[in-house]
Amino acid sequence: AHDSSMPFLRRFHGTEQPSDDEIRRYLHHQDYSIRFTAAMKVLGVNSGYIGWTKPGGQVRPDLVMESLRAKDPRVREAMFRALTKVRSLSPEIFELAVAAVKDPAESWTIKDAALQIIGQGSPDQIAPLVDLLIPYLKHEEAWLRNAALSALTPVAGDERCYQKVLPSMGELIRTNQRVSVT
Repeated sequence: AHDSSMPFLRRFHGTEQPSDDEIRRYLHHQDYSIRFTAAMKVLGVNSGYIGWTKPGGQVRPDLVMESLRAKDPRVREAMFRALTKVRSLSPEIFELAVAAVKDPAESWTIKDAALQIIGQGSPDQIAPLVDLLIPYLKHEEAWLRNAALSALTPVAGDERCYQKVLPSMGELIRTNQRVSVT
């Protein structure tokens, strides 16, 4: 029972830090919450089931990149999702997020997190991606439309692309059938 919830959390949040191999094992766990907790640990953050976070060790940059490139989409999703919370954006992470959005075979849940990461970029990073991002404002899934809206918000008033972005955003808001739009 040393892998049940409380022993796992005590080990990951204790003073003795888990090894990279132990974190890798939990990044492949069948439960999303465990994978997310492991991904946050890779980023040097302790996180609990109810959303609390606090500093929790060193960032492990090599393990971050390994996880973002993992064959298992659940591992990639956990790391992309953790990065949306920590807001640790390097050019390499930004490019991996763009690649995930461009990949027609990529999981929608990964695209969701990748779109949110793109939204953390600068207008100079996002402006060249407007034609890639705008179609997501019309996606069948509301959560992907919201993620696209977040990705495009930094360039909504940018002189280079506002004429494309604002009408598309306006159409989403005008035709929205959901209670909330980001």
